[in-house]
Amino acid sequence: MNIGNVGFVSSSSDTGTPESGCPFALGIAAGLRSSMQAVLDGLPGCSSRPTEIARVIGVSRVMVSRTASSIKKENPIETLTSIPGPESLRSIVNGARQAGVSKEISDRALRAIDEFDGLIRERFGTRSALNAALSTQNTESLDRFEQASRYQVFKGMGQVLGVQANTWITSMMLIPNPSNPDLLDVTTLHGTVGLRRLRSDTPIHFSHGTPPKIATNREAPERIEIDLSSFYEHNPAPLESKIVNGQLIHTFSATDTGKDAKYDMLAVVHAPGTSSRYASENRSKRGISVIPDVPVVTLVADILLHGDLFDGIDPQLSIYNMMARGGASPDDRSRDIDLVASSSSDSIRQLGSGLDALALPEIPSYQGMLQRVVDEFGYNTEDFRAYRLRIAYPVIGFQFVIAFEAPPKPSA
Repeated sequence: MNIGNVGFVSSSSDTGTPESGCPFALGIAAGLRSSMQAVLDGLPGCSSRPTEIARVIGVSRVMVSRTASSIKKENPIETLTSIPGPESLRSIVNGARQAGVSKEISDRALRAIDEFDGLIRERFGTRSALNAALSTQNTESLDRFEQASRYQVFKGMGQVLGVQANTWITSMMLIPNPSNPDLLDVTTLHGTVGLRRLRSDTPIHFSHGTPPKIATNREAPERIEIDLSSFYEHNPAPLESKIVNGQLIHTFSATDTGKDAKYDMLAVVHAPGTSSRYASENRSKRGISVIPDVPVVTLVADILLHGDLFDGIDPQLSIYNMMARGGASPDDRSRDIDLVASSSSDSIRQLGSGLDALALPEIPSYQGMLQRVVDEFGYNTEDFRAYRLRIAYPVIGFQFVIAFEAPPKPSA
């Protein structure tokens, strides 16, 4: 299990309209809206507050609140994807009938619920399949559906692998090499914050850093020993390390599975002159590639550009499902088949320059860490402009790429 695969290197979806994509949804949503509103309005001597309605009809306040909120939505797709399931709606109607709502109103609502139930069972099979199909027709529904789905993957993979973390951070600085401005120095701070073990029976391994004494046929990045532990939010992760076939392998040796047994694990890698500033014939993209291989609540990827590097060039986000073919390069168009459509909330944001722009709520000491790194190499934080990608519950096995289209080398 790698702690990170940091490399050098947009997806969108057509949401359409409910009329063009799901015409069958219009009538069913309209029937649920009008009939369920009539049920709630028909309660004798009861206000419209969900708490009072729930008390009068004897059902969960949460279900009443969800129902009241969903039937007020203008878009029928949002109504169908947010409203409670048929059984919960039937319990509301039956409770309302016992509380005094007329048989005519309640029967009409039950017929609308039966149509909704039939749509789920006969056309899609399950409620989750219905929501998946409908969510593509509405941006808000799609974002809510994808967030919920990612959360389920996060929970499941955390239980399978026996590990999870609060935050995955990768912060990469690109600086023109002082000896050869055609090349770039790359300095990366990366790792996990709030790492915890969920199971005591699963081995947890990380590949983190390059062994300094291992000879290779290529120039390997330097693993810089910068002690960041004073900035940690939690205790340093206990690790047992060894070299296997030239690869540095760490085993996470913590055994406590308690909720407060959290650890941080961060490192700095410095790679001077290892990337080209300008495009070549077969390689035009420059940037950052992150592959979190620990289930994590939040992924944050920052790329800091020095001076006028890539000035006027907007970065592009690419998300790859790399499980079948491994890590991808955005220069390799054959990997376009592995691109995953990103949601509207997955976007790269320009932060500006200086440390103040880099505040990170998940890691309050993040700015101090960056200051420590730039001081080590003699940089000035004001000389960097930053871009940030933040993704909640990134799917393990996906690769997240922030890429700039490198310019051609100026002619002499």
